[in-house]
Amino acid sequence: MKLSDRHPHPRFDGRASAAVTRATLFVDLVTESTRPKLLNIASPTLRGKIALVVEDVAPLRRLVVRVLTLAGLIVREAADGMDGLAAFQTGPADIVVTDLRMPRMGGVELARAVLATNADMRIVFITGYADATAAREIEEEFPTCFVLRKPFAANDLRQALERVSAAAEPPKAV
Repeated sequence: MKLSDRHPHPRFDGRASAAVTRATLFVDLVTESTRPKLLNIASPTLRGKIALVVEDVAPLRRLVVRVLTLAGLIVREAADGMDGLAAFQTGPADIVVTDLRMPRMGGVELARAVLATNADMRIVFITGYADATAAREIEEEFPTCFVLRKPFAANDLRQALERVSAAAEPPKAV
């Protein structure tokens, strides 16, 4: 059975990009085979923090929102970089989780705009396109960020958020 047989949506007619196919496959895998594991991703480090999720692929965005909610975060969402920037400007966020490639405004442009107003913002980029060299270049430009390549597991996402969140915490007095 082909993936397009399971998804009669026009975006899955065999001409879909590899990223969309991988994202859809990831959604299937998480919702069907790892459902019990999702309940074990709660994170005391992240509990109560506010995340802004910016992803143009709606099924993946909903999945990321669900995973972050189960991890204990308060989650806001946007469908692309322009909507994400508007959401950031109108409400609080501790961490931004954004796709790299989106219509209207990509993740890098969003990160630059967000960091121009809040230099301490922590960002997790999620992408199906970046190779190791591109990921290093992004992390060099944005030292408070992390690049997570699709497809990823729920725990990978939680760990990426914990990593960038820990970088934001002041050292504890001994």
